[in-house]
Amino acid sequence: MTNYIIAAYDLKKYFPVGGFLFSSKQTVKAVDGVNIKIKENEVLGLVRETGSGKTTLGNLVIRLIEPTSGEILFNVPEEIIHEYEQALENKDYKKTGKISKQYSLLNKKGSELRKLRRYMNIVFQDPYSSLNPRMLVK
Repeated sequence: MTNYIIAAYDLKKYFPVGGFLFSSKQTVKAVDGVNIKIKENEVLGLVRETGSGKTTLGNLVIRLIEPTSGEILFNVPEEIIHEYEQALENKDYKKTGKISKQYSLLNKKGSELRKLRRYMNIVFQDPYSSLNPRMLVK
């Protein structure tokens, strides 16, 4: 069986609206309820209009910014993903919590997260600003 490199469930990122002088309870929903699963050796291309949250989603998935809510699992065997999804369906939060504890990117901090980031990268629309032309893509 293959592993899922990334499995994100119900990812949300809300930014507060208002400036220094304004205290507002309004928010902009940059990412709202996104689910993504990427298997080993798969490539995901995300295409949407400007301002739709593509960059925010990429930054959430590799934890450059913290999500408002949701779950991000990293390097999970396929059978565990199926168990996790069944537990979500059955509202078995004890089981989802147990799986999250082992595989969640949201539990990683500091040097442990930096080590995992060696395996993550976002390639933006202009590949020359994202990729080193002297390195091979393998």
